[in-house]
Amino acid sequence: MIDNPFWKEQLKERDNIDYRLYPKLNHFFTEGDGESSKLDEYYSPANIPEYVINDIAIWVQGRLK
Repeated sequence: MIDNPFWKEQLKERDNIDYRLYPKLNHFFTEGDGESSKLDEYYSPANIPEYVINDIAIWVQGRLK
């Protein structure tokens, strides 16, 4: 997993930023084991995990207050 410190440095003055790392997720927000971004990922049906949807919902709800 690559954690990009550039974004953290650039956004360090903002108080409305949250960082979440999901080690088992690929760029589709679907879980997988092993090397990501292989061609077969594009042809394999998968769902976004409920914990990701919950995290996004909590984040959005927190911004509406």
